[in-house]
Amino acid sequence: MKNEKKLRVLALDGSGVRGIVLARVLQELEERTHRRTHELFDFVIGNSAGALVAMALMTPDGHGRARLSAADLVQFYRDNASAMFKKSFFHFFKLWWGLRKPKYDRKYLDQVLATLLGDTPLSATLKPVAACTYSLDHATPRLWTTYDAQQHKHPDYRLCDLASAASATPTYFAPKTMTAREGATMHEVDAGPWVDQSCMAAISALKAMGISLPHPDVTLFSLDTTQVRLNKPLTKLKLPTAGIEQWVGKANLLDLIAGTIGTWHQDMGDIAYPSNYCLKVPVSIPFMASSMDDSSETYLTHLVKMTEAHISQHNASIIQMCSTLMS
Repeated sequence: MKNEKKLRVLALDGSGVRGIVLARVLQELEERTHRRTHELFDFVIGNSAGALVAMALMTPDGHGRARLSAADLVQFYRDNASAMFKKSFFHFFKLWWGLRKPKYDRKYLDQVLATLLGDTPLSATLKPVAACTYSLDHATPRLWTTYDAQQHKHPDYRLCDLASAASATPTYFAPKTMTAREGATMHEVDAGPWVDQSCMAAISALKAMGISLPHPDVTLFSLDTTQVRLNKPLTKLKLPTAGIEQWVGKANLLDLIAGTIGTWHQDMGDIAYPSNYCLKVPVSIPFMASSMDDSSETYLTHLVKMTEAHISQHNASIIQMCSTLMS
């Protein structure tokens, strides 16, 4: 592969409403460079909420531009998080607060994403994107890419359907059902609990495109909100003698697993491909503020302020990232 500039690959990891954190960091990049995300990166891959953010910022407006800026996406979360995670006391009571069936009715998530992304197919993104999901039918992760859709290696699904599948975190939403090429019904969910780090998925996607790392013409950027920072020992939650309710509810087991796997994968990426990792911006989330589904304005404002403090604290890294992207 010979390019005048390096292939700039962005990996996005987030969960639920924490997608607003990814959007706020990208807003900072857009405002500092005076360029949209699709003008800064050549390939964007997302996991969970990262897939939603990637697809939203690569959706065309019909005139060769992005329909949304990162600032628009921040506002989208403020305006629509409560609709995606719509709460009903009757629904919670009927399902025993999510113990018997998924916590939320996915039809509201589908409605919001259909309005956001329209009927745009995966093949039509401004720059190539990829989304990770997990197949309940085959018990394996899947990678849906613009490249494969354009080459008819898999059906050209709508972005809203893929974003909905990638956002279907187990216990929160029911699987997204889609139709396979042969007519079979597929059941796809958020790949986060199994894949977690989209950096690793990006490396796999690049390999499928004939680009194996380490490679001199590839620069990999990473934004990650899956690393949950403990502000008190887990033993304070009485976990040594806890059952399912305490581990899943109070300890947020999915976050603990995802954060641990993510840190491990990130370290392995650093070790294996040090020349290709330009910048990593892990936004560490305090454990007591690590909710994936708190859609209140107070919590969303807290996430934005926390992200802005993180940006200020890591200003040198943001400057480096902008400089590299503009070179």
